[in-house]
Amino acid sequence: MNALAHRRVPSDEGTVSSASSSDASDDDDRPLTAERAKPSRFSSNSKTGWIVAGVLAVLLVAAGVLAVVLYNRQASQSAAPATSAGTAGTSERETATHSSQSPSSQNKEEGEAEGDGGGRGGHTRSGQGGRTQADDTRTAAPTSTSTPQSSSPSGNLPPLVGEQLLVDFTTFSSSDTVESFLTSSGLTISDWPVEFTPIPVIMAPGNVDIVDGALRLKVTAGTEPVVSAEVVTKQEEILYGRVTTRAKASPVPGVWSGPTLEVDIELLSSYYTKGRGDSVKPGIQFTNHPLTEGEEMYNEVYPYGFDPTADFHDYTIEWTKDTTIFSIDGAEIATFTRNVPAGPMAFNWNSWSSGEPNWSAGPPEEDSYFLIQGMAGNWTTA
Repeated sequence: MNALAHRRVPSDEGTVSSASSSDASDDDDRPLTAERAKPSRFSSNSKTGWIVAGVLAVLLVAAGVLAVVLYNRQASQSAAPATSAGTAGTSERETATHSSQSPSSQNKEEGEAEGDGGGRGGHTRSGQGGRTQADDTRTAAPTSTSTPQSSSPSGNLPPLVGEQLLVDFTTFSSSDTVESFLTSSGLTISDWPVEFTPIPVIMAPGNVDIVDGALRLKVTAGTEPVVSAEVVTKQEEILYGRVTTRAKASPVPGVWSGPTLEVDIELLSSYYTKGRGDSVKPGIQFTNHPLTEGEEMYNEVYPYGFDPTADFHDYTIEWTKDTTIFSIDGAEIATFTRNVPAGPMAFNWNSWSSGEPNWSAGPPEEDSYFLIQGMAGNWTTA
């Protein structure tokens, strides 16, 4: 605030001469000069000017104080909605329904208990119940619940955006080991059997590698159990979020590949462009697993519109409290409101074959490789 600048009244250039007794005589013919007529600086007019100036100074100071008070009040009111929104988000997460069982142990038990349908759609699937094809349950997609916090362009591929998960396999160097690179990225390699039918599967660390800037998940031909591959997030308490996988599918028939967390994007190499009667529709498969024993899984199938084995594409799963949303290369394809998971879990990427003709088909007659250039995700945790 600028202080009020007072202009000092200039001092008199002269003084009034005192009249002597002789000056009062009638014969003093001197004219009345300006000097003699000038009033004293302490005249009534001068005093009034000082009073006016003082009043103005007080008014300006009061106006400044009022402006500061109003500014502080407005700033306080603006900050209130942000605080309220943050509190509401925390409350919603705290009141969500959570599963008390560890996702890793839960997935293993489901796999070991597999016996119906050969583990359709991923080793985490329970296989209980049938499969519901596309219906009219699709709805408009809600606004994303995740806000990207960082980006990691490598120069070799478009930027990946993520906070809780951000892996660019093109940055892998010979000075790293595969295990150490994955560990530092928040991922682990699976090593356990899955009792799929008609042929069991084993997730083997030796089938996970990073080659030519891509994570390579291998399914080995001519083995029983079928030696397959999987990586999993170390974070097992994911509860809602958005994860994108930049991947290229295998051209070898007889393999299931894709990202999964009880919500699957399924790339069936035997059924990219052709189906199997009424059992398997050709195209990319989007699936929500059964939530309870005896419940049907929910599945929709869409044409690719491109060759998934020719290049890398972005496959995205977004999971909210009420919906699962599937996107390819940033374009939303489907939104499910049925069988939406309610409990926390880990996120998996795997490639395998069980020989079940109505899903994975196979086993493959030659080695198959599912390639992943990058992964990125933002999520909340239970």
